[in-house]
Amino acid sequence: MLKSQEQKYLIDNFSKFKTKLICGIVGSGLYGLVDAGLIWLVKPLLDDGFVAHNQNFLKNLPWILIFLFIARALAAFLSQYLLAVVAAQVSYNLKKRLFSKLIHYTSRVYDRQSPGEFITRIAFNTNLLSQNAVESISLIAREVITIIGLLIVMMIASPLFTFLYLLSMPLSWFILKKIGTVARATQFEVAQTTDQTASHLQEVIDGQFVVKSFNGYEHEEKRFFKLITTHLFYELKQSKVLAKGAGLIQLIGGAVVVLILTLSVGAGAERLTGGDFACLITAILGLLRPMKQLTKVHEKWQQALTIANILIELENYPLELVQLSIPLKNYNYDFLNKTSRLEFKNVSFYSPGEDGAQILRNISFTVEPGQTVAIVGPSGGGKSSLVSLVSRFYDYQGSITLDGVELRSIPLAQLRNSIGYVSQQITIFHDTVEANIAYGASNPDLSNVYKAAILAFAHDFIEQLPLGYQTILGSNQGGYKLSGGQRQRLALARVFYKQAPLIILDEATSALDNESEDKIQASLMNLVATASTLVVAHRLSTVINADKILVIDKGQIVEEGSHNELIKLGGLYASLYATAKKENAFA
Repeated sequence: MLKSQEQKYLIDNFSKFKTKLICGIVGSGLYGLVDAGLIWLVKPLLDDGFVAHNQNFLKNLPWILIFLFIARALAAFLSQYLLAVVAAQVSYNLKKRLFSKLIHYTSRVYDRQSPGEFITRIAFNTNLLSQNAVESISLIAREVITIIGLLIVMMIASPLFTFLYLLSMPLSWFILKKIGTVARATQFEVAQTTDQTASHLQEVIDGQFVVKSFNGYEHEEKRFFKLITTHLFYELKQSKVLAKGAGLIQLIGGAVVVLILTLSVGAGAERLTGGDFACLITAILGLLRPMKQLTKVHEKWQQALTIANILIELENYPLELVQLSIPLKNYNYDFLNKTSRLEFKNVSFYSPGEDGAQILRNISFTVEPGQTVAIVGPSGGGKSSLVSLVSRFYDYQGSITLDGVELRSIPLAQLRNSIGYVSQQITIFHDTVEANIAYGASNPDLSNVYKAAILAFAHDFIEQLPLGYQTILGSNQGGYKLSGGQRQRLALARVFYKQAPLIILDEATSALDNESEDKIQASLMNLVATASTLVVAHRLSTVINADKILVIDKGQIVEEGSHNELIKLGGLYASLYATAKKENAFA
């Protein structure tokens, strides 16, 4: 029998713990077997105990019951504990593997997916998958053994009536199969609406100031209520399907009981002892519970398969390739202790979105060792997209070389070790100030952390924090919150600490006051003397002293030269510069 992709995924993840899983299944099966044994005791209890008054049986009955209940308790512990351990370990492994993939996804994956979806799937869906799968396995083992045991009890009591009962089984299984198909489709919709709800919550939380500023309360409430209403609809639909199935199974079981009662009054009644009849009816009624539980197995198993399908999608998202082309033989890729020459040759770049619009076209320029090249231009022109290509956050057409070596030939770790990068969106991790400045370093050097903070003019405000460099930062879990300017100075301190030969500053001083910016510019002059630097800037005051200025408009370099040369040219840069002066950008 061919296994679905989702079933193979579950088997692959659970097979690593097969010993504990098998022991847990044995415990569940033993529990079901003991339950069947307790029902079988009804026959000798009536025939040998109350009718025949067999004293030996009555004396041994308490010990038999004690043995059975001890076995039942041990089986329950063995099953519950070991299967819970398996569920926890599977969930742990899934989280670990998916997170390792998450941080290596291509930037295009992040552009196309909502952060809320990643959070829901990795933090919560992994738990649901392992728990539902384990509960399904436990129920199957326990209830199937119980059913088999009770059928054997019925067979001993009356083969004829057992045969009549078995005739109803195909119909029950057909109903279960139909329920499973519908429930799985509905569960997929439940999972999708859960992801959408989580994404919307994160969007509103991240954009709370925009919601408040534009009085978007009613609009956001309507959107959220629509999402949870859709989610409720699919949850109720799934519950209705499962309830129908359980009711039909109970109805079939009840019909069989009525049939047996009717027939037992007839010709076959004299062949049944009181113990046989009581045991038979008790077993049939006892079968209703495991049959009902098997409908839950379908529910939980279908949920596990649906989540497996979602996680398989995560597993298959494209990862960054360490190297996109064959490396050069005998080439030293160690750029950490020398300045670098960066060259763009006819580089084009297309939007990571579904439209695939061209953002950059035929970009060519050179950054000589120790040179500072500024990139300016109107918003949306492609400035940030251009510098993102240097770190290979996205792939591109054309050629970008570092010291004559195509970036695609350089292993990502070594390429990025040679780049100090500060983006527009400053990220402060929930960790100490020291760890944030030395981020990425396996063994931080505290003296170098101090030097980097001093160069970034961050040392003074760090010393005023409750625990200085050991203060925990971050907006969550009680972390100390920094102002926008403090966050950017801390991000700049990372670059000073890294001492990379190629520096990329993407609007890195936009949140600084003029005094701090002037001090940092003076510090950057010392840093760029031994490094090649790309600076994306909106405030033109930060790029006047650049060796070269590139003016980007609509994805193309429209002007190139020094500040004085571009002012004399009287083109787009001169116009931007004049506008900036009128707006007191140089106050």
